[in-house]
Amino acid sequence: SHSERWEQTNRLQGMASQESSPTPSSAPPSMKTFNYKGVTYSSGATPIENLKAVETFAMRDEDIVIVAYPKSGAHLVYEILYGIMHGKARPPDEYGFIAGLEFSLPGPTGEPDVAHKRLLSAPTSSPRTMMTHLQRQRAPLGLAQPDKNVKVIAVMRNPKDVAVSYFFHE
Repeated sequence: SHSERWEQTNRLQGMASQESSPTPSSAPPSMKTFNYKGVTYSSGATPIENLKAVETFAMRDEDIVIVAYPKSGAHLVYEILYGIMHGKARPPDEYGFIAGLEFSLPGPTGEPDVAHKRLLSAPTSSPRTMMTHLQRQRAPLGLAQPDKNVKVIAVMRNPKDVAVSYFFHE
């Protein structure tokens, strides 16, 4: 279940950081947060180590990045992108086509899948496809101020619809 994934992520990643100010341990896993450089993040999916690593993440020519506010439809867009790039729908068991730069969730074996590390080892023969919810000032420099041939897909959604999605999000 969703809660079990968050609990497993929290157990594997922990919250060991002097820069974080976590919420009480009695909070549900999806509600545990910390503050990093003035922005509040979920400790389960976005460990502070990932945010530090993303600051120096090197973008490549031909990278494709989906940029969206959370709950705005980024997942739908990357499913469509998969169909365009591969000419078919993504099989349910295919893992890792899209990587969220700042995210770290349990992978297929239960170990944490740290997306930015997987992206660094991606073959250079095909475009890397990734997504982020980071603000421009927190994104990798090659994305915030592109100096390469990076393609950016910006997803926007009516803020009222985003609020409704957040309300019903587990």
